[in-house]
Amino acid sequence: MFLETPDLPKVALKVYALLLEGKSQSQVSRLLRRSRRMINYYTQQLLTSGVLTEVNDSEYVRGPHCNILDCKIGQINARGVTSPSPSDPPDRALVHHMKFRLNVIKEGDMEYLGELKDGVRIMRPFLRAYMTNYRGISRYSGKVPYRDGELTVEYETSDRTRSFYIYPPKLSLTAQQIKDEVHVKINTQVCLELARWIQTIGGWQLGLPECTDWKVHFGVDDPVDFGEIAGKLCAATADRKAWVSDSEGRKEWETSDANLVQIKLQMPQEVLTLRTTMTNLVENFKVMTQAIQEAQNSMAHLTELSAQIVKDRANQILNENGGMYR
Repeated sequence: MFLETPDLPKVALKVYALLLEGKSQSQVSRLLRRSRRMINYYTQQLLTSGVLTEVNDSEYVRGPHCNILDCKIGQINARGVTSPSPSDPPDRALVHHMKFRLNVIKEGDMEYLGELKDGVRIMRPFLRAYMTNYRGISRYSGKVPYRDGELTVEYETSDRTRSFYIYPPKLSLTAQQIKDEVHVKINTQVCLELARWIQTIGGWQLGLPECTDWKVHFGVDDPVDFGEIAGKLCAATADRKAWVSDSEGRKEWETSDANLVQIKLQMPQEVLTLRTTMTNLVENFKVMTQAIQEAQNSMAHLTELSAQIVKDRANQILNENGGMYR
């Protein structure tokens, strides 16, 4: 796989970082002093590998496989690549546990999907029944190819409804992206893409995807704070909105509350900002104290000078009148 090669060019990592910063391919080309053709090549490789996802035209976010690069690098910019520091606070959450429903207008191929490649029809296993006519409901489950992996799908049918479900990939997002519900937008596009493929290959007719009422999970990989707890204790808050997890080897703090995960991700930066603000306030207070002291000294000097002037003037008047002011 392109991204797993040991000699992965650093320029590919820089392209990855700059695109995530919102730069266009033309801007990346100028910043890195590389040809537009080379930048486009690496961009396509990153998209194909699932590391990047294109939301709109020339707008990119981290894709479902972004951890391939994120686990290797900590900070990337146009000048170089540095290794991650274990003490750096996490700035992203892994968004998962999402489920989308599509209304089934017409049922298509069930057991296999026939895909034509290079003139040869490849039969892919599709749906297998795991619950048949239980209280009038039958359910089928299967896998469909997506990028370099697979996604789980389900089909549920009853006397009244027929529903097709897609479980989209995990996404690594910032607090702002979670606030903007980018995970809903990206995974809606993923479901549309898969639905088009299933309809083309299998003859299904599906409606538009809609997010179900499943509670979305936000996981923050934080081995510094939770490395000793995760895997040893089952810890959760009283309202069950946040808990500690050791799933897939990740020392995670997880929550189903989007507001909580935004606070968790932004807290280190807010503390740093507060610390900087307090430092500035202390410095400003010192400057103000010094200025007040200097003003007081100046006032004392002016008072003394004014008194001397008054005294000298009084002596002058007394001398003129034959007297002396002491």
